[in-house]
Amino acid sequence: MGAFIRFTFIILSGLVILFISILWAVNYLNEPGDKNNQDDIIFKIDKGATLNSISENIYESGLIKYPWAMIFYSRLMGTESDFKVGVYRISYKMSLVEIHDYLIEGRQQLYKVIIPEGWTSRQIADFLESFEITDREGFLEAVGSSELIGELGLSYKNLEGFLYPDTYMFQKNFPAEKIVTVMVKNFFSKLMKIYPEYEDLNERVLIDKVILASIVEKEYRDPAEAPLMAGVFYNRLSNSRPIPLGSCATIVYIIADIQNKPHPDVITYQDLKIVSPYNTYINTGLPPGPISNPGEVALKASFYPEDSNYLYFLLKNPESGQHLFTRNLSEHNAAYNLYIKKN
Repeated sequence: MGAFIRFTFIILSGLVILFISILWAVNYLNEPGDKNNQDDIIFKIDKGATLNSISENIYESGLIKYPWAMIFYSRLMGTESDFKVGVYRISYKMSLVEIHDYLIEGRQQLYKVIIPEGWTSRQIADFLESFEITDREGFLEAVGSSELIGELGLSYKNLEGFLYPDTYMFQKNFPAEKIVTVMVKNFFSKLMKIYPEYEDLNERVLIDKVILASIVEKEYRDPAEAPLMAGVFYNRLSNSRPIPLGSCATIVYIIADIQNKPHPDVITYQDLKIVSPYNTYINTGLPPGPISNPGEVALKASFYPEDSNYLYFLLKNPESGQHLFTRNLSEHNAAYNLYIKKN
């Protein structure tokens, strides 16, 4: 019996030592590769990357002690092919298991993207592509996708005007459809605060207000004047003999976004004759669609225009951005001679 007990004790002791050794090894391998480093690192997984290459890159970045440890753990967990393509911010304090889970879950690095008020979908597309958030053509396709427009509960030709200018956080190589969806939903979230009854409007009335807001967005410089500008445009639309809106911003849209030419520094008299449904100098009424993506000031102006008997306005102070508003053509011409010709 004594020999059996000694044998059993030796076996049990060996198992305990083995178990403790395994625990130590697992804990050691799971520790951060450089626990004293307080920084973060930007780590990228490219399309087509293998478990071996990912593990090697993680090791070379100093995040883990051995590349084979990540390979072993990933195969143990059955996640060899589950690493998500993308760009990640990883802390040197993270353990092997934490890094593994982080890359499997695809919690990518987010980048701040600021979309200015008044940008068109093409300008937004160029900007997003320059930061590798999404590709330009894919974004523009999403803006005009009838399927996506339908999924969002709309039936417009495209989503120009509904891409709300704001600060967003996006991953790199993010699907264009998701970006457009986020921006459109943000638009309606903001519109709900501006005009809670918008859902009671039929689509024609709603799009007309967005179109007008997109023009006001490109015309105003002083926010205080935006409601008065909107009122002028509404006065022109409702006049007994409708007057063309005469917005230079629509001419710029034709040249830069429809004709895809460089943004003009000066609008010429020849430009005012361009044949296009968006030319508000030769056509009465609103253009077929928005010419920009308006922000809060322009949307509020369009939904809550200031009443007046003005039909014209022109810029009288380029530095302050203030305009002079007039009631008829003779007053407008007099203002033109005073503020424009003299300069």
